[in-house]
Amino acid sequence: MPGGPVATDGIVIDFDFFGANQENWPYHQGRTLTHLVGSYLGLHELWDEYQYCGYDGVTDTPIHSGPNYKASPYRHVSLCPGNPVEMTMNFMDNSRDHQLYMFTDGQKKRMQVLLAHSESRKHLSETPLQCSTPLRSDLAFSSEQDPSFEVELFPNPAKDVIQLRVSESIRKEKVEILVYNSLGNQLIHWTRSADAMSATESIPTRNWPRGLYYLYIRSGKTTYSTEFVLID
Repeated sequence: MPGGPVATDGIVIDFDFFGANQENWPYHQGRTLTHLVGSYLGLHELWDEYQYCGYDGVTDTPIHSGPNYKASPYRHVSLCPGNPVEMTMNFMDNSRDHQLYMFTDGQKKRMQVLLAHSESRKHLSETPLQCSTPLRSDLAFSSEQDPSFEVELFPNPAKDVIQLRVSESIRKEKVEILVYNSLGNQLIHWTRSADAMSATESIPTRNWPRGLYYLYIRSGKTTYSTEFVLID
């Protein structure tokens, strides 16, 4: 757990696992970092990694009997005493990224107290961002984007069809287009060779259920991600 010796008190992030990266599905939306930042600010996993059915120190989180790695339906019941309903949507569980979206009020207060009073954390809000250690040469990469980089979806929300417009700079390389629903099911995986993709592509959605969808475009070493909503 963070909070130990200064030399090892932190989070190490390999850029392959930072942010949205479809190759790491179902942990591809950056929620692992959110989970670890929670640990850095004093939160424990909901299942207690040291004691079966142990207390995580927060009064409004249910006790979990173990981590949830698969897509668990709501009202997933714990095997711990009292059989509480597990909070599979909480960032401190290990559910798939598309399921995770919340901290409880108790967890937020615990993090706020740590930020306000912990000797190793209370100056974080006043400390300028710094990066004094260079990347290893085998991990070095450029995060700069071509200023002409452009991907647009319209209309959004949509009903029967989504129009995808991609800039010329992206179309100069092989392009992959992927669409997933909110359950993580892949609906589209199109591949266009360099210069073969048109400026505007139509994605038919007439028979798709209403709801939230995720679109990813890969071009060279760049991955672009966005969301769209289908309505009645």
